[in-house]
Amino acid sequence: MALPQKALRELKARVALANRILANEGLADYHGHVSARIPGTNRFLIKPVLKPLAEVTARDILIVDIDAYKKMIPEQRKRFDTRAGVIAEARPPRETIIHAAAYEARPDVNGVVHTHQLFAAAFGLARRPILPVHNTAGALYPGTPILDNSRLLITGEDGKQMVEALGQASALLLRGHGVVLVAPSVEEVTVNTIYLERAAKVQLIASLLGHEGGLSAEDSAVHTQNIRRRAEHAFAYFASLLR
Repeated sequence: MALPQKALRELKARVALANRILANEGLADYHGHVSARIPGTNRFLIKPVLKPLAEVTARDILIVDIDAYKKMIPEQRKRFDTRAGVIAEARPPRETIIHAAAYEARPDVNGVVHTHQLFAAAFGLARRPILPVHNTAGALYPGTPILDNSRLLITGEDGKQMVEALGQASALLLRGHGVVLVAPSVEEVTVNTIYLERAAKVQLIASLLGHEGGLSAEDSAVHTQNIRRRAEHAFAYFASLLR
């Protein structure tokens, strides 16, 4: 069943806002992207490749059909259908396979983020998983897996390797590159991206104080559910900082 046009417009606005939030938090500039699955379809929403995250509006958002996109990969996606009221020559990011592969492999995922945020990237380079070290990081339990690949993820094989490394986790560190996060909603994946960076900072500071390790599985599960229930409120808070 097709999503009503009003609901589609609202989802585009949410995706655009998520991009601006991450830019405002200093986690992305024009590199990086946020997407949301269009419910009940094999399509998702994402920003154009050259649009800085801080400037993304609902009008900029592209619709990507996963099956069509995968067929275009061998041609490096020279053109893309943008009939959804966006700039005629707009194209999705080069690493759109990150999003396409995640949605195809994980039916539970409705929001995906890719950034190159500083502290999380440092943990990836050091091959150190980020742990659930405080009560906003429960979704990271038992620790972030790491993909030892610093190259851009562009091909279908790249996407396959990424989802295999991600497994059922909520976040994946790309060694020498950045991070990928997934969640049941665009709101939750956005706030979890912020909390991932905070967890990396807390873990680094705690390690300097001689502490290693994170929270228990039981505590992490409780905190994950709390964040899930409050994701809309947290998203609204971070959005309020843009004003």
